[in-house]
Amino acid sequence: LLTVLSAFMFYAMPGLSLFQLMQNFAALVSMPIAIPLLWGIFFKRTPPWSGWTTVLVCLVVSLVVGNLTTLFGPDAYQRIIGSATPLLPVERAYVIFGLGVFANVIVGSAWFFGSSFWYARQTPEYRASVEAFFRDLHTPVHFADEGVADADGSQYRTLGLLCTIYGGFIGTLTLIPNAPVGRLAFLIVGVVIGGIGLVLLRHARRFAR
Repeated sequence: LLTVLSAFMFYAMPGLSLFQLMQNFAALVSMPIAIPLLWGIFFKRTPPWSGWTTVLVCLVVSLVVGNLTTLFGPDAYQRIIGSATPLLPVERAYVIFGLGVFANVIVGSAWFFGSSFWYARQTPEYRASVEAFFRDLHTPVHFADEGVADADGSQYRTLGLLCTIYGGFIGTLTLIPNAPVGRLAFLIVGVVIGGIGLVLLRHARRFAR
């Protein structure tokens, strides 16, 4: 249902390319879901409803950010960034992306951490289950005790090989006719991804020894 509603919201944004559409989806839909997932790994003193309410609050924030022109006039985004000239569709898409990320991180984090004030009111059973979850989360897995094979080496090797191939492919994109800055961007991204792959392959060889 949320995905269908999001599709209607994005359909109402004129002049968006597929790339800009995916950018806005990441900022306005994926970000609200990611915030409680991220903070929930590190912060445990929240009630059971803090996760899904954070998603709902962030979706409301995203809805407001994506429809500022309807709420505050056609030049709302232009006024926010202080532009003296009307924004082009591509510029407006970038503004929506930036505002969506910033607003979701600030408001979503404030709501998630603010819900911790209700943690003390939760039942002892719930707090015990939270403690048990984080205790399991921080307990190392010993493959021998679990009766399964140690797969770290093969995972290092597989991920390292994939990253090396991806990095090499992106690096070859520097051969495409482009401005020097564009060629440099491809080169840097390729080197970073390929470098991570080489590090993982090195771990795989060390693990094998």
